[in-house]
Amino acid sequence: MEPKGYTEELIRVLKGLDHAPITALANMIKEAKERGATVYVFGNGGSGAASSHLSEDLGKMTTPDFVDHKGRLRILSLTDNTPYILCLANDLGYDQVFSQQLMNLARAGDIAIGISGSGNSKNVIVALEKAKAMGLTTVGILGYDGGRIKGMVDLSIHVRSFDMQICEDVHMHVIHQLVKLLMVDH
Repeated sequence: MEPKGYTEELIRVLKGLDHAPITALANMIKEAKERGATVYVFGNGGSGAASSHLSEDLGKMTTPDFVDHKGRLRILSLTDNTPYILCLANDLGYDQVFSQQLMNLARAGDIAIGISGSGNSKNVIVALEKAKAMGLTTVGILGYDGGRIKGMVDLSIHVRSFDMQICEDVHMHVIHQLVKLLMVDH
């Protein structure tokens, strides 16, 4: 696809994005912060990078620099501990790399956000199933047709495209919208 065609398709998909679930997720995160709950984010490949980006942006941008630990958002990307992920993948299987971390860390009332371009990433599905069983609120940031994840989560932000790069670009747009909705002055 030519660069101009890619840009035109990206703009078309962005224009079709439903902003209501983004606002709903921002409100969920704000409430989680107020309750001292933790937000866990995870995904594979580009979605893993997006989960790291979401975690660092919200961890930094939702709290003024001068506020002590009580006013900070508890957020963690489960993609960022490579040795732990490799251990879990080797010993238990790659489909367990996120769910096993949730079993160690998560509590009822926390939020689990799975990012998946296809909506069918097995390890994201397994983690969201475990999160739901543990009493977490589950969210999917998805592409394609939403896959299996779309029907199993409490809230779905769905990018309607079957182009993985378009999905990943719009996922970053969603992340930055969340940051803008939750950002406090620094």
